[in-house]
Amino acid sequence: MNTFEHLSITFVLILVLGVTRIVSDVAGAFLHRHTSRLHWVPLAWALLVLVWLVQTLWAIYGLREFESSWDIVDFVIQLLGVLFLFAAACTVVPRTLDQNLGLFEQFQRDGRWALLFLALFFLLAIVINHRLYGVDYWFIGNLEDLVLAVILLIILCSRSHANWALGTWLFIVATIVAMLVLTPVRHE
Repeated sequence: MNTFEHLSITFVLILVLGVTRIVSDVAGAFLHRHTSRLHWVPLAWALLVLVWLVQTLWAIYGLREFESSWDIVDFVIQLLGVLFLFAAACTVVPRTLDQNLGLFEQFQRDGRWALLFLALFFLLAIVINHRLYGVDYWFIGNLEDLVLAVILLIILCSRSHANWALGTWLFIVATIVAMLVLTPVRHE
């Protein structure tokens, strides 16, 4: 194993734990559907966090090409980004469901912090892209990350149910566009 393979294990383990946490929490919410009303918005956000966890796993595979230029700062910055995603995974679906509140109300109260962690991840991704990949700050992928972060922060500041629903749909569309723009493809 080379240096990158040793270091990347840390990232992969944290991301896989995040995937496990989301799947477990969604299953728990489903099992408690008789005592706490399910709602599509928190479940959509759980799926969106899951998508970004998988996207990041895919991106880490591409980091092996940049292994020789890594230093401790690069490792810590990348680790911080992975930890932001893990924190989003841990907060997106409320673990202890309140019987007096539906899933949406609990998400607005507690799960909303997942949006802040996602926004921090996207803002840090701009730094990571520049530092590790040498990408210009005005590169389309960095602009996409900035748009995603801004959408998240706007939603986070909203109190209206309609704005949360609209913001969720907007973020779904932005995520699909980002997947098309940011996901590396294999050219043979």
